Amino acid sequence: MLHRTLRRSIVRGGWALLALAWPVLAGAAGPSACSGLSTNRMLPDARLCRSRLLPAANGAPAEVVAALLANAGEAMHGARDAVAERLLDCADAAVEGTGSGADALRAAVSRQRGVLDYRRERLPQALRRFECAAAWSRAANDADGTARALNNLGSAQRRIGDFRAALGSLTESLALRRAQGGATNAVLNNIADVYRALGEGGSALRYYQQALQATRATGDDIEAAHVLESMADVTLDAGHPAQAAAWLRQALQEYQQAGNRVYALRVHDGLIRVALAQGDVDDARRWQEAALALADSWTLPLPAALQLQVARVQRTEGRLPQARMQLESALAALADRDPVEVDLLKELAAVQGASGEVTAANATLERANERALAQARAQHDQRLDWMRVRFEAEEDRRLQASTTSSHWVAAGPVAALLAMTLAVVVAFALRRRRRLQRAPSRPRTADPPLPAASPPSTSPALSPPPAPARADPQAFRSELVALMLASVESWERCTGSSRLELAERSRLWRVNVDDGRLRARALERYLSVARLPRQPRWRSVVRTAYYVLAQCPALDAASRQQLQAGVDGVLAHSRSTALQAQTDA
Repeated sequence: MLHRTLRRSIVRGGWALLALAWPVLAGAAGPSACSGLSTNRMLPDARLCRSRLLPAANGAPAEVVAALLANAGEAMHGARDAVAERLLDCADAAVEGTGSGADALRAAVSRQRGVLDYRRERLPQALRRFECAAAWSRAANDADGTARALNNLGSAQRRIGDFRAALGSLTESLALRRAQGGATNAVLNNIADVYRALGEGGSALRYYQQALQATRATGDDIEAAHVLESMADVTLDAGHPAQAAAWLRQALQEYQQAGNRVYALRVHDGLIRVALAQGDVDDARRWQEAALALADSWTLPLPAALQLQVARVQRTEGRLPQARMQLESALAALADRDPVEVDLLKELAAVQGASGEVTAANATLERANERALAQARAQHDQRLDWMRVRFEAEEDRRLQASTTSSHWVAAGPVAALLAMTLAVVVAFALRRRRRLQRAPSRPRTADPPLPAASPPSTSPALSPPPAPARADPQAFRSELVALMLASVESWERCTGSSRLELAERSRLWRVNVDDGRLRARALERYLSVARLPRQPRWRSVVRTAYYVLAQCPALDAASRQQLQAGVDGVLAHSRSTALQAQTDA
């Protein structure tokens, strides 16, 4: 009865309830669990920090912390991360000296530390900082600080590929912003980025347009031009180059009016892409020459993405040596783990192939696939590292809870059980709601067709057809398990991610919360004949194999042949079962 009541209230309440339940659903940290997070080493003396860094400061501790945070922000803007970290250490020390009631200051310092970790690509640590910043802001009843921390948290969750958690954090941040009448453009833009990463261009464009309106209302033309660039990318990917070109020209005009030549140079990348997508090589060459002239006149470095488009124009015009030189120069100067590296390598392989260097082109393509797989593994490792950080934080919280009174020690497991139950119910209801919302806009995957049995002939001159061979149920179950095992193995080898990722991304298998962690129990039952359901969902198994084949173009021929043979075997057994049922009827 309680389960049904909660489910009805969650489904009807929608995102409003998500904003309330998200800290439990996501396992958000509480202020008590963040008490030891201020730094991972000994803090400096607050008075010494104040005398050295702020000799003229005579204000209250809150003013000192604000000044230190402002100086740290300036140091980060100037890429002086070591200086920023020392300033943040002093800010932490100053906060510790204020005693209780300084939750808002702790939240501000934690959020700034999270931004620094984010810049350094230490995403698990940044996630923890943002979580605690949100917890401290809630404790201080600081809605603006909570919204800021949740916006940062959602952005970091998107970076590690946890899109479901990112949408939850960003939606709560947006609700808080709207409730207090604050600026919503940054949150809307981040929500659009999540939908874009999910491949849902329509939803991404809708939120980008809302972000553009909100940015125009604040008068920030530079940020509005950034949003126009993102809208152009989504529109170009959707096959509408004319609209993308219009938005890019508008963004270029606003950058030029603001005198921002770096951003103006970056827009030329998109304009060249649009021209090539339209097949207008002359227009692409004009934008290329304009970009090179701008970079030369102001001694601006060419972004790697722009060098990629320049090489594409050169290859299209048949200037293969120049294209090769451009690509090799871009790859040599590229930062480690830059996402554009894979595209640069693929373009270099295309240039080598056009030059007749087939062996070198194949080797470059193999290198590109290796880099893509390494990037996927790095993201997966970040998610695992984030889970480790969360687990360690939970262990610290449990140790702290063990020192409390016996009353709270006894009540702790009950509260944890209730929180876990609520998390499971919320996750189930939201997943069901999303499926219902996506049903009208996302076409359902068609079931693998079953060949219809030919109608029996009524001609007296023909003998009756022989009865079909009896389907072996046990062999059918073995075929299903073998196909699922092959699909999971191919997925893990191709993407470097786990079966849980396969279940989440394919949306074919339910993901549950089990003992505080995500499990794909439905999928796991198909990995053993002994655990296989009595009435197995063979269509879901076939769809999983097709999904792996579609998402893993680099899969070797032997594995693809094995998967296809497994699919054929399952379909053959299902066909025999259908014919047998028709004969028995």
